[in-house]
Amino acid sequence: MAKLGVTPTHKTVDDLRNTILSPSLVPYFEVQFPVPSFLSNLNSGSTSPYNYLTLLCTEAVLPGNSLATYTTDNDYTGVTEKMPHRKVYDQNLNLTFYVNAQEDAYYPIRFFESYISYIAGEDPSDSDSLDRLRNQNYFYRMSYPDEYMIDGLLIKKFEKGGKIVPPTSDKVNAIDRQLTYEFLRTYPTAINSMALTYGDAQVLKCTVSYSYIRYVQHNTFGTTRVEPTMSNIVASVPDTDPNSPNTTLTKTQIAQALAIEKEQNGNNITVVGGLSEDPSTPQGQINNKNAQNAMDPKFLPNIK
Repeated sequence: MAKLGVTPTHKTVDDLRNTILSPSLVPYFEVQFPVPSFLSNLNSGSTSPYNYLTLLCTEAVLPGNSLATYTTDNDYTGVTEKMPHRKVYDQNLNLTFYVNAQEDAYYPIRFFESYISYIAGEDPSDSDSLDRLRNQNYFYRMSYPDEYMIDGLLIKKFEKGGKIVPPTSDKVNAIDRQLTYEFLRTYPTAINSMALTYGDAQVLKCTVSYSYIRYVQHNTFGTTRVEPTMSNIVASVPDTDPNSPNTTLTKTQIAQALAIEKEQNGNNITVVGGLSEDPSTPQGQINNKNAQNAMDPKFLPNIK
């Protein structure tokens, strides 16, 4: 008889303290932004996105994923199953930033406006490009994806007072108090509108949507996955070769197939099992005639 779970055990105060009394808190995270090549002048110094966007990012969403499935019916009598065939990512990441008003004022707005303008083939900082943008017959010429899709956008979730231990070569899957999401082929797709109103003074926020093809979650549990091996064997395919000793044809079907083969190949009769006789010799002609008579349906009236 199968064992139904484990026997309930008494939980101590320490057990509670280490689980439900130690929840993860949402304010402790950091978003790190890669710099595309066309904004290489922002790679370092006080204008680095790490110095501004990382600190100004006030809200991020940890991504999700799902398994795309298809339904199979009656592989087993009365049973309907869902079989996964690929992993699907959300492919949309929303990030919200406080907009600063002092040094490098409106940094998030200007950064993402410049990024999206480049994707759309625009450069408002250039006078010639600005004149083209003002033209009523202006048309868009989008940039090539490899120029603006970049890797390296990171979301790191950690805890207050936690000791962050970076993974090492001998401890790649180390579980510590840091959770890292690495996004691949990222670029901003939208900047949400921002309302400006009289009344109570509120902090201006800029929300940006990022696109990505997939993410990699670091610091996960290790698995013992074994990669499947390729096989050239195709299962459940009937052998319909009349010359094969393992053929699935009936004797009548074999005789008919051999008759067709005889018409196509002349007098060179091939016998089941790959045996044949040379019709240029008298003995070969006799053997071929005997084989032909043995496989003729009129000599096998009761065999199916």
